[in-house]
Amino acid sequence: MIYGHFKYSFGIRRPKSTNPARYFPPTGQSRWPRYFIGRNWQNYTLNQKLAAEFVGTLFLLATIIGSGIMAERLASGN
Repeated sequence: MIYGHFKYSFGIRRPKSTNPARYFPPTGQSRWPRYFIGRNWQNYTLNQKLAAEFVGTLFLLATIIGSGIMAERLASGN
């Protein structure tokens, strides 16, 4: 099992292994999944970066405005 596995997140003791190769990949292999490797902000166009920032900003504004509306309703005008 991998150390970050769900089974180990509830205080269950990790097995003591004398073979560290069970938990670590061989030399030269990455621990990151293949879809993360080679992706950085330099590979994206300006339009893609601006669209990502715009969508993120919209989600942030919706969250802030929604929390204000919810707080006002919970306070009932007090």
